[in-house]
Amino acid sequence: MKLGFFYQTANSPCAVEMNLRQIRKYYPQSPVALWEDLNDTSAYTAYKFNVDYKRVYRLPNERDMYTRSRPMEGVSGGLQYLNRIFISCLTTFKDVDWIMHFEDDVWLNGRITKMPDKDWAGGFAGQWTDALREHLEERGIKTGVETLHGACGGVVFKKQLFIDAYLKIQDIDWIEATKRDPMVSQYSDVYISYLLNYNRGIWNDWMDQWEQGGYENFKVYTKPVIHNIKYWYNQPLEDLDKINSREEVKFFLDKHK
Repeated sequence: MKLGFFYQTANSPCAVEMNLRQIRKYYPQSPVALWEDLNDTSAYTAYKFNVDYKRVYRLPNERDMYTRSRPMEGVSGGLQYLNRIFISCLTTFKDVDWIMHFEDDVWLNGRITKMPDKDWAGGFAGQWTDALREHLEERGIKTGVETLHGACGGVVFKKQLFIDAYLKIQDIDWIEATKRDPMVSQYSDVYISYLLNYNRGIWNDWMDQWEQGGYENFKVYTKPVIHNIKYWYNQPLEDLDKINSREEVKFFLDKHK
């Protein structure tokens, strides 16, 4: 099993520093594609940890919308986001089998011990609306517990599944999908989910490897992939030592090395 990490960031150089440390600790040779929006504050960090680095360049009329760590707004932004993953599949990830959808609030807590049994897996983020499920079922596309929009940070999916789905992206009526379920146009991970679902990719629970965290301090997590850890979210790199000196962060780092 060869795993690659797709990581888009914006305004979170502290998170990039800490997350690349963890990735390189447990996966020193795995390819990482780091795409940075808004600025290039993590370019040197990417060089230091030997990862592929690309800037995200916005058209002038788009830039005012992107003021925080969120990789897309609306259908146009979502399709651009999927295109970045596709480009990475053909370049950075040309030799991998699986890709992890990494985010600024994902923490790698160890090596993954078991890959999904099916096409993709991760945390549960909800089901499509009834209106969107009807739209899919009219096209003979399965819906239900195996087609959740569960692509939260830390989800993994087969690279070839994504490539096959992306090559059919013109078959999807994205405007209709967002009308029937507004979540589709709001989050990058839901775009991934819908693309894979439309291509009949089968999701499965991955709770033996992934867990949701971040809602309380001084808690010990046991799974290799933890989502929603925001200690370093949207923080400048010069504040890293100060952040890491906080008691709750010291506890987290001691327990999740």
